[in-house]
Amino acid sequence: YEKFYNKKFNLNLLNKNIVLDLNFSKEFIKKIVNKNYKTNNITVCGTSPFKVYKIKNIIKKINCLILNKEELFALTKYRNINKSIKFITSINPYINLIVSNADKKTYGYELSKLISCKPPKVKVVNENGAGDVMAGIYVYYKSKDHKLENALSLGVAAGVLHARNKIKKNLNYNSIKKVSNKVKIKKEKLNA
Repeated sequence: YEKFYNKKFNLNLLNKNIVLDLNFSKEFIKKIVNKNYKTNNITVCGTSPFKVYKIKNIIKKINCLILNKEELFALTKYRNINKSIKFITSINPYINLIVSNADKKTYGYELSKLISCKPPKVKVVNENGAGDVMAGIYVYYKSKDHKLENALSLGVAAGVLHARNKIKKNLNYNSIKKVSNKVKIKKEKLNA
């Protein structure tokens, strides 16, 4: 993708959602973000605590950042979710920040509002990819103008369905919504 973009493709996007993960090179991510952040919505999804250094200097230009707890800690050097969120939001107060803490809670920050979503207890069959499913569903519903609480509870619910191995070909809004009704949403305080 990077070779294609650099050599043959002049990307001129306007009012689009650009979603990147950290498997791209630091230079490619920086180039895409710097060229497009003023006219597009930039979302970056973490893939490893060892790759978050790639976005350290462009946090101000990212609209939405989705990380797991360890990726957040590696990015901020704090080993506390609240302190880490406060650090990121001090750099970019307009960022939409999602932090998953496995089966415990997923935190969402947007415009000075911090919430947590606690998933229902389930028998986990395979948690591999549950965070990816959560992120994908969250990004989809945010792009459809759902509020933070709704989009995040739907994302968490989809992650739960994936971990339970209940995702089938006919996964739809109603099946996700049914589980999202069991997700406990709580307003949190941003103390550090």
